[in-house]
Amino acid sequence: MKIIKAGINDKDLVLPLLDQFRTEVNKVNGLDKVSSTAIELGAKIYQDVVNNSNSAIFLALDDDGKGVGVITVNKNPVLRKGEFKAEIEELFIRPDCQGKGTGTALVSAVEKWSKENNISYIELISGNELVCAHKFYNKLGFIEYGKGFKKVITD
Repeated sequence: MKIIKAGINDKDLVLPLLDQFRTEVNKVNGLDKVSSTAIELGAKIYQDVVNNSNSAIFLALDDDGKGVGVITVNKNPVLRKGEFKAEIEELFIRPDCQGKGTGTALVSAVEKWSKENNISYIELISGNELVCAHKFYNKLGFIEYGKGFKKVITD
């Protein structure tokens, strides 16, 4: 396995993994729905994300160069503290590749990127139903705090 920082030419590896991520979450929620939103919608902003110095996508590749895992992260200012934080937006490992150190390696890549970018801490939001993921995050030293909220902006 190899971890790389995804570039413009890795879109066809990254986006299907993100759709598989949503499909797996749908299964956990009892939905039989295959996602294609990353390929359909994410493709439009992929170039902007990989070219943005405040964002990174790390990709785990198997020995054949196939994508087995992905993590996306953004650097955001926290003005009241005078520092920056990293926010992990997505973290997915193909189910057949879980338990082999891939997730740990991807989070380590984000930690290294965070140090290089003067970031004080990393946070993420995880769906309540993703209990196994929560155990994984705790194992890596993440602590549970707060409660997440979102509001969809409409026309």
